[in-house]
Amino acid sequence: MAARLGLTLAGYIDAGSNGSVNLLDDGRILKVTGSEGEAARSLLLMEAQTEGRACPGFPRIDRVVAICETSDAGDEMTYFGIVREEAADLPNGWTGGNDLALWMMALGMLGDARRDGREIADLGPASHCKAHLAEAYDAIAWAASTLGFAINDVRTSNFGVVGGRFVIRDFGPDDDAADVAGTVARIEPIPDLSAPAC
Repeated sequence: MAARLGLTLAGYIDAGSNGSVNLLDDGRILKVTGSEGEAARSLLLMEAQTEGRACPGFPRIDRVVAICETSDAGDEMTYFGIVREEAADLPNGWTGGNDLALWMMALGMLGDARRDGREIADLGPASHCKAHLAEAYDAIAWAASTLGFAINDVRTSNFGVVGGRFVIRDFGPDDDAADVAGTVARIEPIPDLSAPAC
């Protein structure tokens, strides 16, 4: 995909259930994913950034593309490329694996505290979330109210830092009720040069 976009890969970073993340030679990231939800969210974020409605809690997204390919067996597959700024790992000291439940607890505690006009005294086992809790909460609330999508895969490995600011660098998964078909249809198509268009 990088070559078809005129980009040069500098190295592999990681892979997940829907795709892979690679470093480009210009320091940006190319994420290749099969997730329509993540591609649609990325397009909405890019559009908001282009229109001057950016939220500092998300990395800058430079391009979102769709590639439809046909296998030798005739099966069609669409996958997406997301070019965005790199975000370093969140330096919160967490090394205990998936901490989604702890972030959910901490975000709920912050929501309750804000509603009641008070401070959070102690996050207990979620204390590693404290330094970036308000930034995460505000970015999640902005995405819901401004762009209409939920971010519910909240864990340290999906967060990062760009130039000293907290960002949500992974917007998955696809399990919310948002209808993304209209947004996906607006994604820039990159034709498969070796086969008829899907």
